[in-house]
Amino acid sequence: MSLKDMHSLVNFFTRIDVNQNGEITYGKVSKAGSYVDLQAEMDTLIVLNTCPHPLNPSNKYQPKPLKISVWEAGIAPADNPAFHLRDENKRGFTNTINYTKSLY
Repeated sequence: MSLKDMHSLVNFFTRIDVNQNGEITYGKVSKAGSYVDLQAEMDTLIVLNTCPHPLNPSNKYQPKPLKISVWEAGIAPADNPAFHLRDENKRGFTNTINYTKSLY
């Protein structure tokens, strides 16, 4: 992998606010029990990081427990709600299905 394979970070559980002047401030943190479902149609590398957010005003590092579940569900069929959500999604699913078929 190289730098072109890297994506910007995504923070799912802390809100960062930007006001009308463009100033960035540390927002609210998600409640205990909050979760995110990710769906990947191809092999995907996900790197988890529990470092404190740079804008977090707290001087004390207090990592919280994290539960991760991973399962293989196969290629999402056309009845998957995400398939029909946006035209971009449909193209992405179709391209992935076609790419996957070309591997076999």
